[in-house]
Amino acid sequence: MWTRKLTQIGGLTVVGDYLIYRDSQNVGRIILTADVGGEKFWNWSTLVHPSESGRADSIGEAQEALRHAVRRHWPDDAGEVKRLGTQFMDL
Repeated sequence: MWTRKLTQIGGLTVVGDYLIYRDSQNVGRIILTADVGGEKFWNWSTLVHPSESGRADSIGEAQEALRHAVRRHWPDDAGEVKRLGTQFMDL
């Protein structure tokens, strides 16, 4: 199951900043960002190997792009996703 949760840093919730979970594992992050002209968009990035990132016009589009990027290498039935810099990495 895919879920999202507001990011907390130092005990404070960060508005427009979400951690994305597949089952209970954090596999990505989506952040509302503004460019130099003030136009807002959503940045997304995977936290699994191989890492990918991009931007989208809506949080829904960002979530779908992030899911697609993770599933491309780690289908939903693959179990725990390998992460760089953790005990899950086996390259």
